[in-house]
Amino acid sequence: DDDNTRLNMYLNGEADWMRGGMPPDQLPTLMQRDDFQIIPALGTYYFAMNQTKAPFDDPNVRKAMATCFDYDTFISEVQNGKGVRLNGPIIRDMLGYNEDGPQYEYNADECAAYLEAAWDGQLPETGFRFQVAYNTGNNTRQTAAEILQAELSGINPNYVVEIIGLPWPSYLAAFQASQLPMSVGGWLQDIPDPHNWVQPFMWGYYADGMNVPDEMQQPFLEMGTAAIAATDPAEREQIYFEMQQMYYDTAMQA
Repeated sequence: DDDNTRLNMYLNGEADWMRGGMPPDQLPTLMQRDDFQIIPALGTYYFAMNQTKAPFDDPNVRKAMATCFDYDTFISEVQNGKGVRLNGPIIRDMLGYNEDGPQYEYNADECAAYLEAAWDGQLPETGFRFQVAYNTGNNTRQTAAEILQAELSGINPNYVVEIIGLPWPSYLAAFQASQLPMSVGGWLQDIPDPHNWVQPFMWGYYADGMNVPDEMQQPFLEMGTAAIAATDPAEREQIYFEMQQMYYDTAMQA
């Protein structure tokens, strides 16, 4: 899962099609080639926060992370304008995606206010230091971490983010063992159904990797079970609307 490896394989004629990204700074040049095409992927990027590790065990900190990321810059400069923002795990144009659903917007003042409200108001003075991990060679994820790092340090120099690149096997192992305070990850669709999007993030693989407490996962599990069993699409959609509202309220991810 290395952008530069994929680029070299393409330039050397060793691959005709690849699932994954290219170095973002190379995209403008690559798009000038007649043999280069971008095929949209049904996938997402996200920041996973370990909810049993400080400072992310305070929901105000998680909300701060969600308001401290410059989404428009990421989409325009890193994704070459090809990405879209989502307001929850379910992707657009799929049953359960709520066009009117709430989402956190980039706002440095709101980010600062959430951090001031966290941890009984201690953070502006004491600060914090945590690591954001990405898989080495994935330039998109690295740049996302750098954007967040710059935004937080711009609000308060006491807010220190260390970015670490890990080989893909080490990255996966550390995430699965819930050892990473924060990580930049991604998910690609397996089956075209909203269950494929809510299950990993709300009570499955990613929720476990983020150490989401059982008492927080359980309501999602119960609602997700009801949704998958519902035969009326309108009923099912409403359940997913409610699940994503809960997801927003708890700021499980950014």
